[in-house]
Amino acid sequence: MVNFSRDTLHDFSLDYVRLLAEVFGWRIVEAKGAKRGPDVIIEHIAGDAVDAVMFVESEVGHDQGSAKAYFEELARRLKPLVEDYRSKGRMRFSIVIITTLPEGSPRT
Repeated sequence: MVNFSRDTLHDFSLDYVRLLAEVFGWRIVEAKGAKRGPDVIIEHIAGDAVDAVMFVESEVGHDQGSAKAYFEELARRLKPLVEDYRSKGRMRFSIVIITTLPEGSPRT
């Protein structure tokens, strides 16, 4: 069962992602909340097979430190999921990261 609880601004941003996915016909597979892993996994179904997978992370309100360390950790966490999906067939992958503008950054 998919968890749709909204406790923080972090979770609120994911509501928009889930709504957009549903509008465009993608299937929401998982919403982990506080568990480690992507916040949401969304699949696109073509015929009867998954042909694309989107991993969504919301970092709204989180200080992730350096970009290098963040992306290395994200790649480590996503690698088993990508390998699992690839074992089921050929498909496209997307990673969506929702974040806030870092403090002190110029606004354009």
